[in-house]
Amino acid sequence: MKEETRRATRDYSLLSSTPWGIWNTLYSRRSLRRFEPTVVPDDFAVAFERFIEKATSIRNAPSNSIFPVLDEVKVSSISRAAQKGLGNKLNVWLPRTHPAGFLVMRTSKGDRNSERPRELPFVSMAGEDCILWLTENGYGTCWLGAINAEAVSRILGLGEAVDIPLMIVFGKPEEKVRTVSYDKFTLRTLSRKRKPLREIAFLEDMSNHFVPVDFPERAFESAEKQDIESLLESMDSGSKYNAPLSLLLEACFEAARISPSAANFQQSRFVGISSLDGLENVQEACKTDEKLDAAIVACGKGGRFDERMYERPFWMIDVPIAISHITLVAASMRIRVAVYIESIDESSLKKQIAAQDNLRVAGVVGFMFE
Repeated sequence: MKEETRRATRDYSLLSSTPWGIWNTLYSRRSLRRFEPTVVPDDFAVAFERFIEKATSIRNAPSNSIFPVLDEVKVSSISRAAQKGLGNKLNVWLPRTHPAGFLVMRTSKGDRNSERPRELPFVSMAGEDCILWLTENGYGTCWLGAINAEAVSRILGLGEAVDIPLMIVFGKPEEKVRTVSYDKFTLRTLSRKRKPLREIAFLEDMSNHFVPVDFPERAFESAEKQDIESLLESMDSGSKYNAPLSLLLEACFEAARISPSAANFQQSRFVGISSLDGLENVQEACKTDEKLDAAIVACGKGGRFDERMYERPFWMIDVPIAISHITLVAASMRIRVAVYIESIDESSLKKQIAAQDNLRVAGVVGFMFE
């Protein structure tokens, strides 16, 4: 059983007649904590800021809710300050390495402590998009949740009206660690232990565990462009969809399965909906006039001990991060997607999928076939 969780569910590259490159990035993304001293080139910094602006816009995150810190003095100060305080000692390694910079996420004060955060999930999605973009460009990354937000805010002069719920540290990996390598992933996967699909994915409701089926090789044709920026831009304009529905759901479940989560607890659950009655209920619960051809209801466990300790609703962080993966993979299959998080009828969706009481519905991903 344990060996199953240490490798990809299958070699997805064999299922497309064209290069399905998104998997190289998804499998290569992993948390790194050892960086070599490096200076970010000016042209890279400009391209990075442009991508951040695009990702926050596409993900409906507030403007300027994610910004990079590249100044060497501030990076050093944040490395020392972020791990101060007993609850932040998980990141005591920060001053001992050489990050190139930080991505700082800011939300309105009180958003993360509300019953259902309104800004945090969109910022988390865009943050994971940025991590995948950095992975493509040879940088290692690590999400930081246990941070001294007040100390970091003072260094950056952000004032008291905003909060820093999360940060991402990034830098050039030590020479012996390669960031983008599918082969390395298949050979060295101890850092990517994940639950098998049947434990995190379901069909129609949570009594029906997902079971992968066999597919012929070259079962469909993936999108021509597989880089993160192009996929982000294409999510609202699918075309030439020709993959089996069961492959779409499995690929999206796999993308969610290998997404990062707080302390790698893997508390998120995903329910694929394809029945007509089920889709009608989802559309009504999401208050959308879009006709959905399939959907995934994405849930996380609320009220966990670590959430109380770190005062962060990880179900509204981990699940949106997984939704980033799901939507990018759908776009890589030429499928138009929409994400519903705000104003959904959570109680109706929980009843529909027979969710446990401690599960919260963070959002729904809808798929529209052209």
